Amino acid sequence: MIRKIYFFIRKFLSVEMTVEGYSMWPGIKPDDVIYAERFNILSKQPVVGNVVVVIEPTDIGTRAIKRIIAGPRDTICLVNNEISVNGHRVSDDIADISGDVGRKSWLLADREYFLMSDNPNLSTDSRKYGPISRDSIVARVWMVRSSVDGFKMMDS
Repeated sequence: MIRKIYFFIRKFLSVEMTVEGYSMWPGIKPDDVIYAERFNILSKQPVVGNVVVVIEPTDIGTRAIKRIIAGPRDTICLVNNEISVNGHRVSDDIADISGDVGRKSWLLADREYFLMSDNPNLSTDSRKYGPISRDSIVARVWMVRSSVDGFKMMDS
């Protein structure tokens, strides 16, 4: 019975992933293991600041780890390598990975989220593929296990 409960939790309520790449560095490093839960993400709306596991829009079937920087009805502007949400600067000194020069902006609809990596110069995120649907968010990261730093609980 315990084995069945464990299998159910691992298969349907949680996600365990080994991190590849530097998109969330320095907080989450290559070869770290993230633990994410599906239960709350299915019953609650994600919030700004959550680190989430998403289905990568540019490579369907691939899961990626990103941070939510804006949610439904927020306005995002990308101008001269500076990004702002609702008029408040979130990050600057980032590359516009789309290759376009100038200004980009998005007004998020209900159930849309804007994602960025913690290391935006080494990542593809919503600056490239735009907002993502709520349905693309599959889990919220709640803990990271690192061979260097040990276990770390995630905020939010």
